[in-house]
Amino acid sequence: AEQAVATARRALAAARRLDPDLGPLAERLEALESELQDVSVRAADYLAELEIDPARLGAVEERIARLE
Repeated sequence: AEQAVATARRALAAARRLDPDLGPLAERLEALESELQDVSVRAADYLAELEIDPARLGAVEERIARLE
C-alpha cells in the first residue's frame, strides 16, 4: 500500500505542476502517505514487542495440523 500511495503522490505532484488546482488533492495524498508510514512503523513496533510462548505456539500448530 505504501508503494502505491507513493507512486500516486509522485504522479499527482507532476500533474500539479500543470494544474495548480490539484494542490489540495496533492496535499491530502501527502498526508495519507505520512499517516500510512506512521501506522506501518507502529504496527512493526507492536509485532517486534510481542512475546511468543513456544509451548503455546506448538499447541496451536498441533491443533491446526489436526484440522487440516
